[in-house]
Amino acid sequence: MSEFSQDSAFKQAVNIAGQMKAIEANEDLDAIIKKAERISSAMELDLNSFYDSLNVALDMIDNPEARRVIEDLRDEVYRCMR
Repeated sequence: MSEFSQDSAFKQAVNIAGQMKAIEANEDLDAIIKKAERISSAMELDLNSFYDSLNVALDMIDNPEARRVIEDLRDEVYRCMR
């Protein structure tokens, strides 16, 4: 299997934007994790790209609570990469 995602960069960006909207709408972290688990069980994730995208997203977020959620997600992705 390739390390690179088979989805286009645009599709990945749309997925990340949807996740960001959910975070900004104060969606429950458990609900976000359940969605991520459903997605990851259905496809092979490119964790390196996901980790990098979360780092980029952190630079765009001013809300401290949203930043903490993204940092937690990023840290969990990093743990999965090891």
